[in-house]
Amino acid sequence: MYATIHRAAHKHYYGNNLGIRRPILNTKTKLCYIDEKGTGIFWGDYGEGFLPDIKVWGKSNSTGDYKPTNTVFATTTHELGHLSHWYFVGIGDYWQTSETVYESWATAVEWALTNHEYNTKGIIGDGAIEYIHDNWRQSWPIGVQIEYTPIFIDLMDDDNQRDTYGITRPNDLISGYTLVYIQNNILRDAYGLSSLRDAIKDNKISGVTDAEIDELFALYW
Repeated sequence: MYATIHRAAHKHYYGNNLGIRRPILNTKTKLCYIDEKGTGIFWGDYGEGFLPDIKVWGKSNSTGDYKPTNTVFATTTHELGHLSHWYFVGIGDYWQTSETVYESWATAVEWALTNHEYNTKGIIGDGAIEYIHDNWRQSWPIGVQIEYTPIFIDLMDDDNQRDTYGITRPNDLISGYTLVYIQNNILRDAYGLSSLRDAIKDNKISGVTDAEIDELFALYW
């Protein structure tokens, strides 16, 4: 577990983190592993005390079983994704950002970096194997865990969850964005869903229309 957390931190700080802001400022970030049930927690009090800034629990919150290492890796990248976001937009703007935006962004960082790590290094095996924690990304329903949405992932992937799960899921007709493009061109202007939608429209990539963006957001209102 310690080695997995270290590997995830190394990717964020020194490895191929797909070009996003590295979570580095002028203070040390303290990460800890807890051999109990729970999820990752981002505290946001960097360098200000003896308590850890990020906690990563090693056991499933629902069953108490040990989490697989790719989930521990993903949890670490998620929490460090918050820190990266914090430093990129600035502390003041970060705290004005809605939980839906900052949790959805950290979820996209988690998804992209974990897939990149495990697929490019062949850790899970041969071929492209997608990391989807509990299959939540495709089966995620509107109104359940509204903060942890697939909205940023839907800009990048080429899967449409509506094809599998029907009209209760967002209609994702968009693909082709990258994590770094979203960060550099959209994230700084995204405080809530409305401003996020507007920022995406203002920074459309080739082939994406305003109508497709409106359709992606339709169920979020």
